[in-house]
Amino acid sequence: MTAIDPQSEAEVPLFNPRQDNWSNQFIWSADGLFIIGLTPVGRTTVKLSCI
Repeated sequence: MTAIDPQSEAEVPLFNPRQDNWSNQFIWSADGLFIIGLTPVGRTTVKLSCI
């Protein structure tokens, strides 16, 4: 599956836990309440999971 990265507006694949490393794509916010996407894949996956 793909979706549009909110920052670059490019079509990118969603995070795939079987192929992608979580720590390369995401970090936790300082308060530990939110996941922050670091890459186009991470940002897009976070955006779609909040809908």
